[in-house]
Amino acid sequence: MRWLALIYIIIIIVIIAMADSGQYGYVFKFVHQIPYSDKLGHFILIGLLALVVNLSLQCKKITVFNYSVLQGSAIVATLVMLEELSQFFIAHRSFDLMDLLFDFIGIFVFSHIAVISTNRWAKDEK
Repeated sequence: MRWLALIYIIIIIVIIAMADSGQYGYVFKFVHQIPYSDKLGHFILIGLLALVVNLSLQCKKITVFNYSVLQGSAIVATLVMLEELSQFFIAHRSFDLMDLLFDFIGIFVFSHIAVISTNRWAKDEK
């Protein structure tokens, strides 16, 4: 699972680098023609990132502001927030609060899928 997470992280970094450089070409132009594709993309791409990171960390929990949260979700949420905020300083990008909202919704939904999967695997091992 760690290899899958690493490969997926590299894919996400490549996508971000392409967007930051303004070199998105025909791929992003095609995707943006589909209604709500940007928000759906944020939901799925970042949600899957949270899923693979949480699974690779075996859904370990940490305490943040007196709340128990998945370590992987906290890491992904922090990095996604920093990446979205960095768009204030990148000429080809623009900060979008709705993108960040869909990132967080994806993290929430796919983190629950990771927990459910981990619990099922633990039951199957017994």
